[in-house]
Amino acid sequence: MKIKIEEKDGVSVVFIDGNVLQENVPIFRVKLLELIEANKMRIVLDMISCNYISSMCLAAIVDVKKKVTEKGGAIKNGASQ
Repeated sequence: MKIKIEEKDGVSVVFIDGNVLQENVPIFRVKLLELIEANKMRIVLDMISCNYISSMCLAAIVDVKKKVTEKGGAIKNGASQ
């Protein structure tokens, strides 16, 4: 799994290339939490190059969404843009 983050018009676009397996989830979670710590509350997950996510990854996304929403932000998938 590779993660690349780009800023576009005040939105942090997180590109995920490869599957997010159980062993990759801590890295994935840390990258998303770093965005929150940097007060970047508009996040888009572009997972078009990801064929599989583990249940732990899904739990991490739900957790981060809750944190972002509590701070008035939003996290969405690339298809919803």
